Amino acid sequence: MAAMTPVHWQRYYFGTNYAEPEAAFDADSDNDGLLTLVEIALDLDPTSADLAAHPTAVSTNFVFTPRKLTPQIELIVETSTNLPDWTVAATRVAGAQTWTLNSPFVALARNAATGQVTVTFNDGAPYRFFRLKIRLLIQQQSRIPMLPQTTTDVSSVSMLLGPSLASPP
Repeated sequence: MAAMTPVHWQRYYFGTNYAEPEAAFDADSDNDGLLTLVEIALDLDPTSADLAAHPTAVSTNFVFTPRKLTPQIELIVETSTNLPDWTVAATRVAGAQTWTLNSPFVALARNAATGQVTVTFNDGAPYRFFRLKIRLLIQQQSRIPMLPQTTTDVSSVSMLLGPSLASPP
């Protein structure tokens, strides 16, 4: 069941109602603040609010638990010290378990037992914001036999976590 596509997960959680508006990838049927696509990507149940399992930012660490082997979902961790300017810190391509780190200041640790991922950014900045971009990619086969299949970004969701905005840098 770990390699099911996002649409399969929709059907798994919502049953015969998977095509209803409340089951859409951009819906929040359990009113916990996370969209269905985010909950599927983060190994949460989109039909049951579970605030304790939400991603967290603590100091220079960003902690979350992505679902294993999710085809069609790409995860991108971005970081910023000022909110207007963002840098990609780590990327996991759709269907992969391994991460690519995009900065010498980034460390990534994965708990083998729980799957929890901790991304740490160590550049000495006094403030650090994180956001997780979740991209749903759909592959389409070309109708012309010699052309390759293409990947379309059909949905992109960002989550912003960081220090209190009441104490700006």
